[in-house]
Amino acid sequence: MANIDTSTKAIRDQKLDELDKEVRYWAQEERKRIENEAAFLKRVLRSRAGSARVMADTFETASKLTAQNINQLLGAQAAEEKKA
Repeated sequence: MANIDTSTKAIRDQKLDELDKEVRYWAQEERKRIENEAAFLKRVLRSRAGSARVMADTFETASKLTAQNINQLLGAQAAEEKKA
């Protein structure tokens, strides 16, 4: 095994400590970023689900109104035909 002098070992150990510190900081920041993105995407998903419910309600109401209008129109035409 090669002999490492104490000054080289001290420099290496210092650089490894700095690297460890930076990696831990990066991992902590990356975790925050991922958690924030996940929270944002969950809010978007909930918002879309709410929008879908509103759209479904609007579609149902529009369908009922359309059916009523068609029935009224056909009823009016049937009444006119009876008069003629």
